[in-house]
Amino acid sequence: MFNPGHKWQLLEQFVHHTMYLTLTYYLNNHSMNALYCSPISTNLSHFNYCSETWHFCSKSASAKLEKVNERVLRFVFNEKQTQCQELLNKIGLPSLTHQRLAKIVGMVYKAINHDHAPKSIKRLLDFRNTRYDLRGTDSSKLPRVNTTTYGLKSLRYLAPKLWNLLPESDRTIQTFTAFKNSVKKIDLAGLLS
Repeated sequence: MFNPGHKWQLLEQFVHHTMYLTLTYYLNNHSMNALYCSPISTNLSHFNYCSETWHFCSKSASAKLEKVNERVLRFVFNEKQTQCQELLNKIGLPSLTHQRLAKIVGMVYKAINHDHAPKSIKRLLDFRNTRYDLRGTDSSKLPRVNTTTYGLKSLRYLAPKLWNLLPESDRTIQTFTAFKNSVKKIDLAGLLS
């Protein structure tokens, strides 16, 4: 699949990676950790910008982004052998894949419970309306798809599927902040497999 944006994102991340390498000589671990997680840090903002859209890119491009993130984390903590998941736990962040899936589920939550979502997003989601008392009250219909690339690997299909896989207790949470905190504890990638 064609993904021209990833080439520039990877190049930009390489520049930031070299910047972090240079800063390790001047800053301690706590300062590097704060720099990595800061809202003005371009590292995380580039990884998360429009991630709901490009989540469906090729697996190799997604793996490259995860690898660049891992390399930056290794420089921040000055760790060569530690697993990437341990470094993410140390910094208190989930993987980039989990962050993208959490943004998709958050978008569905906003479309259902609030009027913050655009109408185009609301049109993608079709919820079941039934007069019967079924197990799942806030479940969404999965659209029929014809292809894998433009069907199964699309926001139109993945968003309702992820929403339906969430536990009922998480889908009925009243506030968005509580919902986000609850989703952080769920292995969203594990739900899909």
